[in-house]
Amino acid sequence: MTKLLKKFCAFLLCSGIGWLIDFGIYWLLTSQFGFPVTGANYISSIPAITFVFFVSTRKTFLCRPDGLSKAAKYLIYVVYQLLLLTAVSFLAGWLHPILQEALPSFRDYAKLLSKVCITPITMICNFFVLRMIAEKW
Repeated sequence: MTKLLKKFCAFLLCSGIGWLIDFGIYWLLTSQFGFPVTGANYISSIPAITFVFFVSTRKTFLCRPDGLSKAAKYLIYVVYQLLLLTAVSFLAGWLHPILQEALPSFRDYAKLLSKVCITPITMICNFFVLRMIAEKW
C-alpha cells in the first residue's frame, strides 16, 4: 500500500503541474477570450494531458517493456481523456450557472470555480487509468 501511496503522491505532483498548465490556458480562454466553459475545458486539457502522460510514464509508473508501445499507450490515454473530458466538461457547464446563482458575490469567478470542482474527479480517475495503461498493458 505504501508503494501505491508514493506513486499517487508523485502523480499528484506531476498532475499539479499539468493542472496549472490546464487551468492557466482555461483561464485565458474563458476570462480573456470569452470561450464557453465546455469548449475551453477541451482545449486547455490537451497540453496538460500530454505533459502528464509523458512525465508520469517516465518518472512515476514503470512501463512494461513487453507491453504496448508508448505511442499506443498515449493514443489510448488520449481517447480515454476525450471521453472523461466530455463527461466533466458537461458537468462543469451544468455547474457554472448553479454556482453563479448560489454564489452571487463570486459570479465573475463561477467559470473558474466550476473547473476547480471537477478537478478531484479527473485527478483520481487519471491516476488509476494511467497506472493501468502504463504498468499493466
